[in-house]
Amino acid sequence: MKRMLAVAVTLCAVAAAAYSEDTCPALDRARASALLGAEAQLSVEWQSAHDYTCTYTAGASTLRIVIGAYHARQGWPTYTARCLAQPETLTGVGNEAVACYLVPQHQGQSQGEVIAHVTDTLLDLTLTQPAAGPDALKETLRHAAERVAGNFF
Repeated sequence: MKRMLAVAVTLCAVAAAAYSEDTCPALDRARASALLGAEAQLSVEWQSAHDYTCTYTAGASTLRIVIGAYHARQGWPTYTARCLAQPETLTGVGNEAVACYLVPQHQGQSQGEVIAHVTDTLLDLTLTQPAAGPDALKETLRHAAERVAGNFF
């Protein structure tokens, strides 16, 4: 009986660690910091072990990663309708991945989003950073999406 109790306590400790606000299962802090170009601060909002939002902030840049359930019955167009701009097909990042970019000329911030799914897991990444040009935004967002999707294969 004592052994069963010890196992139960250990499992609870492991589960608590999995829901730690200090870690993001989709992308670790070191990689997020490298992508954002500075030490990133992390905030995690948990709904469940497979439904959470990680937000990395470094200076004026923010990388938001939303992980949730993908429901094929809803149809892919309902997911891509979230895009703030015309979606572009993105290969090599999960299934049916699309990218959308807003690069305002005078507002000082650029924003890009990647929406994809890996089997039944939905990936939605949004990157906001000071306007440094569309190529820099696209490259950083693509690298982030590749890293996150790779964790779900």
